[in-house]
Amino acid sequence: MERIFSLGIFRHTRSMPMFDIRGDPYGILAAHPLAPLLSLHHLDYLEPIFPNQTQIDSAKSLMRAYRLDPSRILQQSFCYDLKRKWSVSIAWGYSIQIYTSLLTARFLERPLLTFKTWRSWNNGPFTFNTRPLSSDPCDQPVTYFLNEAVEVAKSGTVTTYKKFAAKQGNSCGRADYARATAVRRIRVSSLKMDQSIGERTCFVRLTESLLISSNVPHYGHFDIRGDPYGILAAHPLAPLLSLHHLDYLEPIFPNQTQIDSAKSLMRAYRLDPSRILQQSFCYDLKRKWSVSIAWGYSIQIYTSLLTARFLERPLLTFKTWRSWNNGPFTFNTRPLSSDPCDQPVTYFLNEAVEVAKSGTVTTYKKFAAKQGNSCGRADYARATAVRRIRVSSLKMDPEYWRKGRPPKMKDVPN
Repeated sequence: MERIFSLGIFRHTRSMPMFDIRGDPYGILAAHPLAPLLSLHHLDYLEPIFPNQTQIDSAKSLMRAYRLDPSRILQQSFCYDLKRKWSVSIAWGYSIQIYTSLLTARFLERPLLTFKTWRSWNNGPFTFNTRPLSSDPCDQPVTYFLNEAVEVAKSGTVTTYKKFAAKQGNSCGRADYARATAVRRIRVSSLKMDQSIGERTCFVRLTESLLISSNVPHYGHFDIRGDPYGILAAHPLAPLLSLHHLDYLEPIFPNQTQIDSAKSLMRAYRLDPSRILQQSFCYDLKRKWSVSIAWGYSIQIYTSLLTARFLERPLLTFKTWRSWNNGPFTFNTRPLSSDPCDQPVTYFLNEAVEVAKSGTVTTYKKFAAKQGNSCGRADYARATAVRRIRVSSLKMDPEYWRKGRPPKMKDVPN
């Protein structure tokens, strides 16, 4: 079973907290304040930070992740599986907790009280809020600890967390808890944080992808702002797992609200979830047209013969998440030409219907752009005369992506 979550939290900090504790430091490390980890000290007064390891081995385990991304170490993020009603708390490079109920971020950011005060060995008071570890095993989180940390393409990391087998005792017999404990490993992929972030007073949003039970290849995750058309019309050949931060994006369909746009895309998604946004190309050699299809969303007609390598690069209609710039991104893009004759004639999904349970027919209607400079060439006029395009296809195998097979590029018949 695979599921991808979008993680992230946004907070400001004006000071870097320091505190001394005794006992088991797990609670504070698993809910570390959103500030850089500067040091770990008095380790001889603490229990090992990783179970079944010595103090030295524990420190080495944490350092494996720290060396890959020092600014992100222990930074806490949250995600939710609404279907299973799971809340997930991630302390990057250290530990993950799954709770089998939906809990607020305000609750999860309070450390579990596994530690004691430095001087008096009491349960408090501290200069921050805590929460007790429940005596009900069904309220306790399923816990995972860092098992592996690797670098990906110099700008990213993948960290793997393995379930901690607690000592035998009272266990929760609920079915929903059993489903959570059945998850043995969790893999988190993320871009590295800016090395200078520790010197700033404002900590920006953390964005990662969380993959549970990794039986599929690594799929891309990226956050953008502005007009998402370019990336959606040339979506990477991988399943669409989520659309998030929609409030920071323009509507994905023209002349529609965000809600109506999402409903429009869902019409096609319900018919063939595995195929949604998958890009295909076809060519009309007589007219010298190149056609790019993002199934269930949009079609583009170019009045020249262009390579697939060119067409699969997204048009740069969007901006970077943090800086609102035109890049850099972790993938190649291409600018939207200022020459109207080089711009595509664009169509958006108008209708999606099922055919004989095993097929679909999707219809796309030409988008009438705002009046401005137009192309006066005759070949372009012939393309703009096409008002609707209909695409028929067989449904994709729902298990296609799960099987991890390489996607096949297909041409759509004229």
